[in-house]
Amino acid sequence: PLDEGLSLDGIAHELGERGHDVELMARPVSKPALSGLQQRLDSADVVIVDDSADAAVLGVVAQHHWRHPDYLLIFHDAHDDRADAVAALARLDLRGFDAVLALRSSLAALLRDRGAHRRVFSWRGAVGDADRVNELELIIGHLAEERARRSSEWSMA
Repeated sequence: PLDEGLSLDGIAHELGERGHDVELMARPVSKPALSGLQQRLDSADVVIVDDSADAAVLGVVAQHHWRHPDYLLIFHDAHDDRADAVAALARLDLRGFDAVLALRSSLAALLRDRGAHRRVFSWRGAVGDADRVNELELIIGHLAEERARRSSEWSMA
């Protein structure tokens, strides 16, 4: 359940307007569409998978990302109920994701405390798509810098 002010479609559109090639996985995907999904992922620089995506999408995207780590893969958790979110995330394998983006900071703190993922961010009270896109661009920048540092460390070793 997304809050009234959050439109992932709007956020994806706004990121696209700002020069990002974004794939948004927020709805169940048919089996024929799964086969074309990998081609769409090849051209993306940011992929956001919403908690409403089915397990097949999560699996395909995570496997693709392991083989092609040149885009940022973010899981968006829009649960309002903290206990429900922790239970849902416990059933998912998010190891292939670069980060989890939680709807609320209280949920992000709980997910961090429970070890749901090593990188958990939240919208931190942003209101409206433009504010959320600004925050998401900061998160994307942080993740990209972290990836560049790791890559540099690996190439020096």
